[in-house]
Amino acid sequence: MSGPVAWLYTLEYGKTVADKKLSLYQLNYPFGVCGADYLRSNDDGMSYVRQTPLYAAPAPVAQRNDGMPASVNERLLRHLLAARVGIPGAYFDDGEAQGQQYGISFDFMRDPVADIEAKLRALAVARRRAATAPVTPLHTTVHLPRK
Repeated sequence: MSGPVAWLYTLEYGKTVADKKLSLYQLNYPFGVCGADYLRSNDDGMSYVRQTPLYAAPAPVAQRNDGMPASVNERLLRHLLAARVGIPGAYFDDGEAQGQQYGISFDFMRDPVADIEAKLRALAVARRRAATAPVTPLHTTVHLPRK
């Protein structure tokens, strides 16, 4: 998160806000010089200037009604990633990019990027284990001696 984009200054006399000022810059004396003028209208003997930093709201993530990213480029990149991962039997119709391998389900168009990254790591581990696992035959051929 970046720093404040503006500052709100309020001149307060007790519980009363006497003046407000908004600035794009951080100010040392937003209402001029501190002194007797601040204390003149003070009912409870306390006057002060409150500085409140203001931050920009994060930009909303653009999505379509179907949950896919609004950006054509992002959809294209996600589709290319799905094709590159090479999940057997993946579904690519109607702009979708979904698949499952070793019990790990992917929805490349709707899953958050962090989830896709975690699933890709898990898939790499599963593929490595499958590649290095000893092969067990499904059946055994028995050779009988010939007569």
